Amino acid sequence: MLGDLLVSDYVVMMGVAAGALTTFSLLPQLIKVIRTKSARDLSRTWLVSAGVGFVLWTGYGYYMAPPSAPLVVFSALSLAFTLSILALKLRYK
Repeated sequence: MLGDLLVSDYVVMMGVAAGALTTFSLLPQLIKVIRTKSARDLSRTWLVSAGVGFVLWTGYGYYMAPPSAPLVVFSALSLAFTLSILALKLRYK
């Protein structure tokens, strides 16, 4: 019983670490686009497909039984960062 609890804790910590790393890996790109006022080299197709993927991951995490808070939070943040980059790409055309 105690061993299962510890494994569960490690699985949650692994999910939080994975979510944080993948989510915040978008920040350097977002900062660069803001600073340079250019997103010319970024693929619009990549941004849209990543955004759709983050919507799906957010929904998947929400509808899991029980819902996965790390998956929902980090997917939603990733979606926000991706939409921000896409909006700036369209703005700085």
